[in-house]
Amino acid sequence: MNAKVRFISLLIVLILLTSLLMNASEINAPAKRNSRAGDFMGLILAVLFVDALLLLILIAYYRYDRFSAKRRKDVVSEVDIFSVILYSIFLPLLILFFGKAVAARSSKGLVLNSTVSSPTASPDMILHRVVSSQRSISLYSLFLIPIFVGVGYLAYHYVVAWSEEVRRKKKLETAISFDRKLDDLGLDQFDGPRDAIIQIYKNAVLWLEALGIPYQESWTHWEHAEHVNYMRNFYSELVRLFEKAKYAPAKIGWEDAERAFEIYLRLRGKAYELAGVN
Repeated sequence: MNAKVRFISLLIVLILLTSLLMNASEINAPAKRNSRAGDFMGLILAVLFVDALLLLILIAYYRYDRFSAKRRKDVVSEVDIFSVILYSIFLPLLILFFGKAVAARSSKGLVLNSTVSSPTASPDMILHRVVSSQRSISLYSLFLIPIFVGVGYLAYHYVVAWSEEVRRKKKLETAISFDRKLDDLGLDQFDGPRDAIIQIYKNAVLWLEALGIPYQESWTHWEHAEHVNYMRNFYSELVRLFEKAKYAPAKIGWEDAERAFEIYLRLRGKAYELAGVN
């Protein structure tokens, strides 16, 4: 299972657990002497509870990712940490808001169904209640604005992450298809040694993009080689052969193509190991 999918699944479970916790708090303490202090303490406890569970999730996400031993810096990104902060702050507020709304509706229903007569309210009391309710609605609306913004940001982030994952898988399939053809036909499938080196280099770059080391158009081939964290010497030699094939094709021979093929096989073996491809 993909690490992102595991992270989102655990986060959904966390939301459900937090909802159950807040609902249990509402049931066990229906009446409090100081409602504001109780709500504030409940919010603090909810935030601490959410943060603790999110910390455990991040530890599990960091520990059991299959690339963690090779690319630890890419396992938990800054966007993931920012998403965790948004969830830990806004989810308790959202749960608290809806919990209070449900409790208020329940209390109103109990008052309407009761047979105890209540004293007639004066116009001033009615006006005060209306103004107070409008203020509370305005305050809740202010809380909902950052919640909607945070949820929208998270939705956008995960849509972008999903589209990037789809593109990465397509690149991975293309690279594997090239490798199968290369294993079957070898260097005979190419028009010449220059074409062989260029195509082999392009597929090596495709493997890097599939592994999360994207090729930037603004980089030179040597700058891209500096961004490769594994087997840099082999990749740098492949870059030299590519530069020679691109800018000095007259000096390229089949021995250069065979050397590029040999280097590529070593790079491909490491790429297969990192990608978990058999």
